[in-house]
Amino acid sequence: MASPATASAKEVPRREWSRDGMVNRGQNTMEAGVTPLFRNRGFLFLLGGSFLSLLAPWTQRTAVLIWVYQLTRSGVGVSLVGLAEALPLLVLAPVAGVFVDRWDRSRTMATVVVIQAVALLPLLLVHDPSGIAIILAVTIVVNAASQFFMPAASAALQEVVGTDALGEANSLLQIVNSVVPVIAPGAAGLLFALAGPHRLVLVIVVVYLLAMPLLARVPARRSKGQEASGAAFFDDMRAGLAYVARSRLLVMLIVVAFVAMLGVSGLTVLDVVFVTRALHQPAESVGWLLSATGVGELTGGVAAFLLSRWAASRYHWVLGTSVAFSGLGTLVYAFSPSLPVAIVVLFVVGLLLPQIMVAFTTMI
Repeated sequence: MASPATASAKEVPRREWSRDGMVNRGQNTMEAGVTPLFRNRGFLFLLGGSFLSLLAPWTQRTAVLIWVYQLTRSGVGVSLVGLAEALPLLVLAPVAGVFVDRWDRSRTMATVVVIQAVALLPLLLVHDPSGIAIILAVTIVVNAASQFFMPAASAALQEVVGTDALGEANSLLQIVNSVVPVIAPGAAGLLFALAGPHRLVLVIVVVYLLAMPLLARVPARRSKGQEASGAAFFDDMRAGLAYVARSRLLVMLIVVAFVAMLGVSGLTVLDVVFVTRALHQPAESVGWLLSATGVGELTGGVAAFLLSRWAASRYHWVLGTSVAFSGLGTLVYAFSPSLPVAIVVLFVVGLLLPQIMVAFTTMI
């Protein structure tokens, strides 16, 4: 370690990591890059745990959509799955962050994946259309738990890498997570056809459980000074809502992100109906559509990382442009005459999704 005199003479700020992976506060992180991030054990634990915790629900979602459509042969049944996914988002997303601020972030993430794994077990009882209620209930519980995972992971990332490296870390995380939509839908469709839904459920449970020890080792704890009393909780909630209401930027970010994610979620839910009724393909072909979006997301994630320094002062422009072109692509997709054309269009739409997520998470 350089002496104080040497450091003063050179005046070169350095970025250092503590043994537990936490970024040392007070260090200038402007020279952050890929190598320092990969030397940060806390970031690697978060990266691996997030990947597995995303792989499991993506596989589950594809399997459930195929399963429900096979059981009901009804677009209504598939739409109910979309409603079951959206309900926890509407009810819990506004308050989940207030809870997470009072909880140990790493323990929260680890607990969430265990809850999700256990919640899947009732799916083993589904054998006919009468089990749709079980599928919907499981979907609600799994998605409710995920509302606490996302703010915990976001807070943990900033704690682990520091503010100045946040944009690059978000981009790198998006690249790794973008691999999931590439492999999960196709793998889910294949395993569903070969092994059946019940064995696939057990595989997904194992994936959730593999994420738990990684997330438990992320060095991100509860924020200091947080009180556990109910009065403090409601005071913080009111203060948070008032702060958001006063910030035009935050209000616009939340509205834009909600509309964008609602469109993406609705599109993927209806893909299984679209592929069977409009494109006249078997339900398992939905994996091709979802994987096409995933390949686009992976490519877009790499682009977001490579352009992260350029985009640092332009995230508002990136967000607005990406949402607009994503909507246009969705409109074109609705008129796709064949499966190959639909695959190409969804690839292009997928290119824009990482730009939306990176811009939103960095600006928020």
